[in-house]
Amino acid sequence: MKRTTNALLAAATLTGCVRETPFPPPVDTAPFAGRIVINEVAVNGDDGDWIELHNPGPAIPLEQGSWFLSDDPADPFRFELPAIELEEGGFIVVRCSGDGFESDVLTAPFGLNGHETGLALSFLDQARCMTIDHTAVQGSSPGNASVGRAPDGTGQWTRLAPASPGGPNDAAQEP
Repeated sequence: MKRTTNALLAAATLTGCVRETPFPPPVDTAPFAGRIVINEVAVNGDDGDWIELHNPGPAIPLEQGSWFLSDDPADPFRFELPAIELEEGGFIVVRCSGDGFESDVLTAPFGLNGHETGLALSFLDQARCMTIDHTAVQGSSPGNASVGRAPDGTGQWTRLAPASPGGPNDAAQEP
């Protein structure tokens, strides 16, 4: 059964996930073998914003009502990721247009242009809401550029040109 937004917000309030301050630091992810990370972000304005998630470890089933992306610390459930299996080394690209779903394209109901609060990936289980990963989102990505981790999933954030949505970042890193 799909959880409603009000029920999720009530659960988050009780578990301490809703905050007035910036996103909480990520939890110790040692128990989450194969954790998912925010791997690359492009802020191009209008419909050109996107987020890439990456699974550097073993395959992970994303269960309905458990994984969320948000640009708002007060609402960690802005976008619920669909139920899918994310293979080891796999990527998911989420468009951020502010319009919700487009035909056959995974699209978050928020844009990134002009936001300077950050972006968070959260996991909700029966016991608690956890911030798994977060990053600042500032400025824009001119042309065919983005910011991302190089190497994928573990490296430092750097400017990438060209952007590499859905593919490895280490090949796209600027010299």
